[in-house]
Amino acid sequence: MSTAAAWQADLERDFPQRLARHGEVVSAWREAGAADAPALVLLHGIGSGAASWLPLAQCLKARARLIAWDAPGYGESTPLAEAAPRAEAYMQRLRELLDALDVQRCVLLGHSLGALTALALANA
Repeated sequence: MSTAAAWQADLERDFPQRLARHGEVVSAWREAGAADAPALVLLHGIGSGAASWLPLAQCLKARARLIAWDAPGYGESTPLAEAAPRAEAYMQRLRELLDALDVQRCVLLGHSLGALTALALANA
């Protein structure tokens, strides 16, 4: 098996993609760990995606509920309507996903655009 095929197999086994539909909007995320464990929400940066968090998910899935979203416009997530959206628009979409997943409290971990989204949510 090639390295890429092995990585894809690990991704599907250890950190499967999930989809939620809210009317016309689709939110994609990957999840690992127990639903009753503390939630760690992983927010990727520009040019990345939820799958980039696989190595961290493999390390921490026994201790946390890891939720890595594909930000709007990434993966299978519906893009935002604005041509140049602000962090608050990404934050609102993240809030909708967290509400749908019944995440009341979490630790946010993000880089680049993900860090801006986390800051917007923390300040909301």
